[in-house]
Amino acid sequence: QRSESILDRVVDDNEVVLFDPRTNTLHSLNPTASLIWQSCDGVHTVAMLTDLLCRHYAVSAERAKSDVIYLLKTMTDHGLLVR
Repeated sequence: QRSESILDRVVDDNEVVLFDPRTNTLHSLNPTASLIWQSCDGVHTVAMLTDLLCRHYAVSAERAKSDVIYLLKTMTDHGLLVR
C-alpha cells in the first residue's frame, strides 16, 4: 500500500507525479506505473494487479506479472510503498 507521506498528482490524464517530502524527491511515473500506483490500496493483490494490466494493455499474464512485481519492488525500494 502507498506510504502516507507520499504526495501524488495526476498529470496528462494517465501519468502520476509523486513527491516524497522526506527525501525531497520527485518521481514521474509512466502510464503503466501510474496504473499500478493508483491501485496500491492494500487490497489489490499481485494477481489482481496482473489482471488489471492484462485488461488495459494487450500483454500476456506472464509479462504483466513480471512488470507488476518489478514495479512493486522498485516502489518499495524507493519508500513509496509500505508492506
